[in-house]
Parts: sequence; C-alpha cells; structure tokens
Amino acid sequence: MLWTIINVITLFVLAVFAYLLWRKTQNKVGSFGIGDLTNMATLVVAIFSLFVAVAAYQKSVEDNEEQQKSLDASREQLQAVVDAATKQQEILSRNLETSKAQQELLSKNLEISKSQLDLVKAQRKEEQERQARKPIAEINLQTTTGPKPLDDLEKLPEIDFPLEQGKRWGKVVFLVLNKGKVEIIRPVVKIFSSQDKVSVENDGVGLLRAQGRLRDPTIHNDIQFSGPDVNDIETAEVAGGGYRFTVDITLPDSINAFDLTFLIHGKNLSRKAYTLHFKVIKLSS
Repeated sequence: MLWTIINVITLFVLAVFAYLLWRKTQNKVGSFGIGDLTNMATLVVAIFSLFVAVAAYQKSVEDNEEQQKSLDASREQLQAVVDAATKQQEILSRNLETSKAQQELLSKNLEISKSQLDLVKAQRKEEQERQARKPIAEINLQTTTGPKPLDDLEKLPEIDFPLEQGKRWGKVVFLVLNKGKVEIIRPVVKIFSSQDKVSVENDGVGLLRAQGRLRDPTIHNDIQFSGPDVNDIETAEVAGGGYRFTVDITLPDSINAFDLTFLIHGKNLSRKAYTLHFKVIKLSS
C-alpha cells in the first residue's frame, strides 16, 4: 500500500513537471501541439497504470504468501490432529488387545475354578460316601431320667452317684448306639478308674465284693469287653437300639468322689474316650 502511494506521488510530480515544461516551450517550438500533449498524458497514464499493476501484483504476491503461511499452519495443525488421532487409535488397539487377553485369561481361570469346584464336589461326595460306610458310635450313660450323651456329661464338673445308706456298691450302665451304616467290627470296650481303691468289675460282682463273698480279694479298677464273647455292634436300625455295657462300682467308705473312663474302638472305628467325674451321694434309708 505504501509503495502504491509513493508511485502515485511520483507520477503526479512528473505530470506537473511536464506541464510546466510545455508552458515554457510552447511559444518557442511551434510544432508542439495538442496531440503531443495528449500523447504525453497517455504515456503518463500508461506509466501510472504500470505502477498500479506492479503494486497490485506485489500485493497479490504478499497476500498469497500470507495465505500460504496460513495454509501451512493449518496443515501442520491438521497433521498434529491426525498424528494424535493415530496415536490414540494405536492406544485403543493395544487396549483392545490387552482386554481380549485379559478376557481369555479370565475365561481360563473360570474354567480352572469350575474344574477345581467339580473336583472338590467329587471329593466331598466320595468322603460322604466313605463316612456313610463307617460306623458312628454314640455313647450314653443310663441315668434315672434316661440316657445322657457322654459328650455332654464329660463337660460337667460332677455327676451324682447315689448310694443307699450302708451300701458300698452301685451299677453304671453305658449304652453304645451305632448310628452308622455298617456294624462296628471287633469292638473293644474298656472301663476303668484312675483310683486304685475303686473296684470296676462285671455286673453282679459288686454285691459279692461288698458282702465279702468274692474269693478274689484283689481290687480291679478296670475291665475290658473284647474277644469272641463280644459281638460286632450292629447298626441301630438292625439292632433296634443300643448295646449295654454294665459294670459294678464298689467303693470304700473313705471315697466320696471318683472318676470313670469309657474307651471304645474297633477294627473300623477310631478310638473314642470319655472321662466322667462322679460324686457319691448318700441316700437316706
């Protein structure tokens, strides 16, 4: 724009100069007329037009350069956007691949978990079947109010052992109830006391010992039921109830409390032992 203004001013100065020159020489040179002046003006206009065209061309070049710079900047921005989108697409693709891999891993873990669960169920079923094929011994003590499980009585600090006045012996009855599906094979039952002065003997011996009619004066504080004289303990369904193991307990007058242990095991029955604590209760006659 500044270049155009300079060109216009230059042309204007040249036109004024030409006019003054013409005024000065028109009287001297008779052949210089209106036509020459017209030609000179046309030349001036042509020169002016040339300057204008050059200025317009330069302006166009400058505009094109600015436009090219703008287009280059836009292209760079667009390329940056494309690059960012490409990177984002690559990240999304990697994430998708990772998700697929994780999904496959989860599926495999789920299959493994299902297999392990099926194995545990099968083992549990097998164990239940194996347990079902085992005998289940429930031991009770016969009391005046009915059978009481030794699991409960063992937790008590004392159990009453009633004796009439002047009487030194009493009976203790244990009931073995087989709640399993098979019989207890070759059962061994042992009943004993840790106190040497407590006599634990077969049913019917207590009275003989208390009356002094027992030929064997030795005090036996334990007794065992086993061997061919003891049958296998059938299931409660077959036997119709429990098996009784009765012992006579003979006590000296000096003993007011004693303990008694019941132990049972068999060929197919693990050892089970219970220790009960009895307190002697003297009944009035």
